[in-house]
Amino acid sequence: MGWMRRSLTFRAVVVGILVLLLLIPLSMVQDLIGERAERKSEAEAEISQTWGGPQTILGPVIDVPYEVPVQATAPDGSRMVTRTDIQYAHFLPEELKAETEAPPDAMEVL
Repeated sequence: MGWMRRSLTFRAVVVGILVLLLLIPLSMVQDLIGERAERKSEAEAEISQTWGGPQTILGPVIDVPYEVPVQATAPDGSRMVTRTDIQYAHFLPEELKAETEAPPDAMEVL
């Protein structure tokens, strides 16, 4: 038993075994860190998908109503009746230049 205390080879083997045994919990902690980093990325992607979508700013649209004659059968089905339907023509500007400022703290949460 005295040779074990004096042998450098035995001590090196024991230290090597201890190092190998300590690698097991180290790999478990690294797996946990990787899993949590992946969950963080998934949560960021989900939040940015639901909240941070593309924003569209539209300019003025002019809706002009106009009447269109339409021929249809009468409710009793005996004759053709002409009635007028109202439809809308939508006009957009060809070019729109607008300068705005929307600070994030001024936005109201609905």
